[in-house]
Amino acid sequence: LAPDVVSYPSLMQFYIMPEVTQEQVEEVVEAVEEAMPAVEELVAQAQELYNSGDYSQLFSALGELKDSGAELVNEMLGICHYYGYGTEIDADKAIELLENARDSLIAMYIKAEAAMTGNGAVQNPQLADELYGEFVKLAESMDDIGGSVYAALAQCYAKGMGTELDMDKAMDAAVKAIESGDLSVFEQTELG
Repeated sequence: LAPDVVSYPSLMQFYIMPEVTQEQVEEVVEAVEEAMPAVEELVAQAQELYNSGDYSQLFSALGELKDSGAELVNEMLGICHYYGYGTEIDADKAIELLENARDSLIAMYIKAEAAMTGNGAVQNPQLADELYGEFVKLAESMDDIGGSVYAALAQCYAKGMGTELDMDKAMDAAVKAIESGDLSVFEQTELG
């Protein structure tokens, strides 16, 4: 800071609490930051709960994070509402949450599923096929896409959704889904 610019803590000290030093303010801020886990840490814990299949704990943890702005939180809440993980199924709420998870492959897959079934969206098989196709292209172009995405990709190959039916690719994707250690894939992977 320039010598004539006063920082907010200095103003606070001067006008509100003249007996508090800059060092004391910094110590309090540091203590609060240490006491509160970072959003990234909490999101990682939520991801572990999801992968382990502990959906009631997951939904509770996500509730505490819903205003954090973390995209993964909206994605995971959307998945919970769509499939009824730790809460009642609410496809409309799921799709609303997944709209906020725009860069998420699994959100794209669920929106395609909703367009195909009419569950949470207007039924539109043509749109569903386009979304499945986009999902498959993006998933194929990425490395380490995660168990849920591999499970969804396996579904697409096994049922010819957005791509040609290919049971070899379906089995490869299903094996990668299972190898990921994400227990939720067992609920999502149904080939044939």
